[in-house]
Amino acid sequence: MRLAKFLLPYLAAVGLVAGLSMLVPYLISGSYVATAPTPGAASGAGPKLPPMPKLPPGTIYVRNDGIGQVNAVLSDRNPRPTDGASFFGMPLTPDSASTVFHVRVVANAYMEAPGEAVVAVFKSGDDRAIKVVSQQVPGHGYARFDIAFDVTSDGKPFALDFRIGPGHPGWLVFNGPDYARRPANMPIPSLTITKEKGTEEKGTDEKG
Repeated sequence: MRLAKFLLPYLAAVGLVAGLSMLVPYLISGSYVATAPTPGAASGAGPKLPPMPKLPPGTIYVRNDGIGQVNAVLSDRNPRPTDGASFFGMPLTPDSASTVFHVRVVANAYMEAPGEAVVAVFKSGDDRAIKVVSQQVPGHGYARFDIAFDVTSDGKPFALDFRIGPGHPGWLVFNGPDYARRPANMPIPSLTITKEKGTEEKGTDEKG
């Protein structure tokens, strides 16, 4: 029930798992986020996305080219799972208690005024962030995040929630400011997860 409650606010989006389509929940909307589509985006003149990368079997890969204004503060000192705005959410099912998930998340943010952009990652059932990264951003500047870390489990299904927001009162634009003004070299927000089987599954237990 806790897992279902954790995923309830999300919307469904299409991702890729080892070449197969699946439903992946994530969201950048809500009362504290104003989506900011541009005329170019509305007319289908948004940026041309690069092709999906070639992935090893069992790899989860999703990307989010949406644009959203976020003013909900996400502190880098004491982030809470309801702060900021969620831009990726991912349910995961380990094969055993020794399964390790290798996670890489890429994101960007634009700020009109000087400030701080923060990304925090939460695991369902835990109010403490398992990863927090912040960047100082100059006025009319960008933050680029490329974060890699590992997640262990107790063998039970869980979910990861990736959130972004300003570190102090103010505004940032996730993946902004808009398609026309976003630098061509700005990385498209993406999430890549690979699952490493534990020793139990690899059959490395020694027998007497």
